[in-house]
Amino acid sequence: GASMIALAEAGLSIKELSPKFVKKTVTGYGSASKEQIKSMIEKILNIVPKNEDSSDALAIAISGQTINYDNNFAFTDKNNGLNMAIARSLLREQHK
Repeated sequence: GASMIALAEAGLSIKELSPKFVKKTVTGYGSASKEQIKSMIEKILNIVPKNEDSSDALAIAISGQTINYDNNFAFTDKNNGLNMAIARSLLREQHK
């Protein structure tokens, strides 16, 4: 829910990604375990996520960058928009 709010506040379109797609994008295996996802997030981003929810959210963000949805994004540079949404979410967590 928090990620959906952050994306909406950043003015980004919200699209759904299947869990199997996210797992395959991040790990190369559509039936990957939570631990495998967390391990790949650590390797890809060189961070240790706080919990499984954080790992899942980051995996979804990474997967979202791999697709285009026919250029229907609400921003001109998808990387800047996604980075802005992630940054806002992280800032909120730090101020809690």
